[in-house]
Amino acid sequence: MVVGWLSLFLYIDGVPVRQQDPNQLQLDQVQPFLNAKKDYDVEVALKYLREYGYLHKKHPTAKEFVYGLEKFQDFMGIPITGIVDSQTISKMHVSRCGNVDIFRKSERVKVQRVKRFFPISKWENKVVDENLHLTWFISTYTEDMKKQDIKRIVAQSFRIWQTQYKLKPLADGFVLSFAEAGDEKSADIVIKWAEDDHGDDNKFDGPGNSVGNILAHTFFPTYNINSGINGDIHLDDYEFWVPDTSKSRGKGDAGLLQVLTHEIGHSLGIGHSRNPKAIMFSSYVRVSYDNIKITFDDKCALYWTYVGESSLCMQIWLLNDVQPFVTNPNVQELVSTSSENYVTNELSEQSSEEEGGLVSMSQNYIKRLRNVKVPLCTMSKKVRHHFVHILQKQLHMSHEKAVSYSRVICAFYAGLHKTYKTDVITNLDHFKVHYQLRDVIISPTFQESRGSNIGEDIFGDSGDSSIYSADHYDSAYFDNIFKQIQDSENDNTVTI
Repeated sequence: MVVGWLSLFLYIDGVPVRQQDPNQLQLDQVQPFLNAKKDYDVEVALKYLREYGYLHKKHPTAKEFVYGLEKFQDFMGIPITGIVDSQTISKMHVSRCGNVDIFRKSERVKVQRVKRFFPISKWENKVVDENLHLTWFISTYTEDMKKQDIKRIVAQSFRIWQTQYKLKPLADGFVLSFAEAGDEKSADIVIKWAEDDHGDDNKFDGPGNSVGNILAHTFFPTYNINSGINGDIHLDDYEFWVPDTSKSRGKGDAGLLQVLTHEIGHSLGIGHSRNPKAIMFSSYVRVSYDNIKITFDDKCALYWTYVGESSLCMQIWLLNDVQPFVTNPNVQELVSTSSENYVTNELSEQSSEEEGGLVSMSQNYIKRLRNVKVPLCTMSKKVRHHFVHILQKQLHMSHEKAVSYSRVICAFYAGLHKTYKTDVITNLDHFKVHYQLRDVIISPTFQESRGSNIGEDIFGDSGDSSIYSADHYDSAYFDNIFKQIQDSENDNTVTI
């Protein structure tokens, strides 16, 4: 699931203007429509959208710009306004991973022709008897921290993944482990600090104040079969690095533990999640090391890549696509020094006190689901046709398979609506298959390994007619999902 990475793209000093092109974006024409406070905000948005995969043209039209803006707002879980508002600009100032959020199909497949990160991949030759063992080595250090502290934090970051990756309801056979290598040559993942141009065509952007300030970027396992940088993690030494930003007073400080834990996910082949609670969300969060959690979303990404399809993961992603995020004031995103502090929209997965007792994650899920809006196929034939379209276009299913699974999705959402008395979605323009799910299935690696059975039996036995009925997805069904999530999250204990 996954998506991958990096903003190496077109670094823009301003907005290109070619007056002879009537379709080209003209700031003076679109600025009033976009409701931006100043032209600078439009330039900020244009630069950001191009660098992180939301726009792919050097000279987009106003319509393309607005569409790219809406895609960004959708991915970040903020109101989809289609205008350059203060919340959108604040999001764009948040320090983040340099890997992009969205790739075009041509960029996913023709990696040898496009110098960008391969969106999804895995360590094919490193998995032996369902065991994935990877080694790491630090080739260059920052002077901001003592070497022994850096090595300790790096080891802790890998240990977080090694101790929290298991998805309890799924296959127990898969084993993930890491160890420090003796030298750079023998390491699978090389970690280094660098500045500006550093030999990989992916220039760092300097300290603090830039839009979407990049702290790090990572190459996927199959970035280039003849390259020695597959899986490598590069950290921007222009930044001021501290062990743990949850205790740092400097808003512009870069927290090694938080950043590296995210980048290790990319080294494993996992891309960005649109779930702001996930480790693989594109913006890093200020959260203490004892509260860093490999979420269910992150685990599903790993398992789907290395183990295979999962009905549980598919259903969780479908739930994630319709549920709103609520503010959790205890978790703050890392914000560049030039912008205001921004509180991320998310619901804490940890238990909270209520009426003297504890509210479990599953109860939080249920409370949140009562406020969602879901698409119902009974409202209009267009809804099911929409599902068929996105299954074919985004998941590359055959028409026959897409029609079959659109019936399952219709039943799933109908059952969700019936069980939790949800509201109904009427505008499907921004309802999409989960980004991670779309990208993992679209990857050549996945297609080659799964053959023509993409999407086969994701929800269960295709011969079981009950999966096409809304009654199949009742309170007992969802309770079982939430219990499996809870059991899996309870395994997230790590000693650091």
